[in-house]
Amino acid sequence: MDLDPKLSLMALMLVAFAGLATASSFISDDVLAPRGSGGRSLLQAKTDCPVNIQFLNYTIITSQCKGPRYPADLCCGAFKELACPIATELNDVTNYCATTLFSYITVHGNYPPGLFASECRDDKEGLVCPASAPQSQEDASSGYMNRQSIMSVIFLACGVVLKCGSSWPLKVAGSQMSLLGASMACRRIQKELQDLQRDPPASCSAGPVGEDLFHWQATIMGPSDSPYAGGVFFVTIHFPPDYPFKPPMVNFQTKVYHPNINSNGSICLDILKDQWSPALTISKVLLSVSSLLTDPNPDDPLVPEIAHMYNNHRRRYEEMARSWTQKHAMG
Repeated sequence: MDLDPKLSLMALMLVAFAGLATASSFISDDVLAPRGSGGRSLLQAKTDCPVNIQFLNYTIITSQCKGPRYPADLCCGAFKELACPIATELNDVTNYCATTLFSYITVHGNYPPGLFASECRDDKEGLVCPASAPQSQEDASSGYMNRQSIMSVIFLACGVVLKCGSSWPLKVAGSQMSLLGASMACRRIQKELQDLQRDPPASCSAGPVGEDLFHWQATIMGPSDSPYAGGVFFVTIHFPPDYPFKPPMVNFQTKVYHPNINSNGSICLDILKDQWSPALTISKVLLSVSSLLTDPNPDDPLVPEIAHMYNNHRRRYEEMARSWTQKHAMG
């Protein structure tokens, strides 16, 4: 018997969303307690965290929870978005998950000690997680990604591509994508996302913004051997409908004093223009952008006056770059 394609599509959607039904109810106050407090037993031997905490997408927090005011609604909402998918592991006082999580949050966001403990509380149990948050993670390296993976996966059934983003049909830059183009681009982007989570580039992280697989946000830690050391630089990534045959659009959100990065965040980098190849990946792009912070190219400047200072007044250039980093990328 032939099945109606629409019914088959609905069945696939029900199967996909069934995986989202399990809920973690809350994140306990013990998780939010500052490290070293008495919230957790200091006498019991603890085990390693079963979740690869280092691979979580910390841009979820750092893009929303910003100083100097650290608005409670944004900070706590972002924290729940990051932590609720692994609430079961975090609430387990016999492991180091909570301690490790806050260590990485501090590294990425440079937050004041006890910020989330003082700002975030829903009821006597702690923070209440949304009903749709997954309770546990079988693949720890995916961390925040269980829901995202289900939402952005491509089902090729009955000749239909099921959902790779927040709307159907897919829309990019205001125009509808063809199903064939969506299928090819989505599969490639999804693979790169999985590869990046499994083997992230040094000092970089990246992931989709919400449910839109074609719009990512990335962070690049300032290289230690550059005047950008200590800074956390936010970068937006927009994939074109015909990716990987066309390069992604990569822009700095954080202001950077650099001869190859202008005030709009545009980057002068050959692999993002005429030297792009479908063999390149976002992981390699992020590494190239990070390398550009260490080794500017003043011979192909986007900001000629900064290139002139780099060539002729190197110490002054480094002072300016360091000053901008402290002002725009450190809090």
